[in-house]
Amino acid sequence: MTIRDGGAADFAELGRIQAASPGAATWPVESYGVVLSHERRSLWIAEVEGRTAGFLVFDQLPGEDAEILNLAVAPALRRRRVGAELVERLQSQTGAKVFLEVRASNAAAQAFYEQLGFRKTGERKAYYHRPVENAWTYVWDLKG
Repeated sequence: MTIRDGGAADFAELGRIQAASPGAATWPVESYGVVLSHERRSLWIAEVEGRTAGFLVFDQLPGEDAEILNLAVAPALRRRRVGAELVERLQSQTGAKVFLEVRASNAAAQAFYEQLGFRKTGERKAYYHRPVENAWTYVWDLKG
């Protein structure tokens, strides 16, 4: 597997992966262009055998912290550590904390992040739309 920076040529594939990932945040494909133009945001693409396997969008916060904004893996390539490698790479490049939100109904994502060392820190009411749903907040904290 390789991980690289994403670009406009990846947007159509991101849309397909996102459409097949109901637990992930669903952004209009055009919004990824805004991600690329934002100085603090990054888009990483994971490739397996030459095809897009998944992606991670994150925000580098002031200081050494980061926030995961979106993560999704193509259904046929799940359970092959694609998501884990994307998150672990971000963790290795972060000096302090990584934050994220997960749909309250997405037990699989909650278990995934907890296995990677994230801990639940709180709840955000009606955080998600389509459908409206609460979110659990998580943090991975290098310093404990």
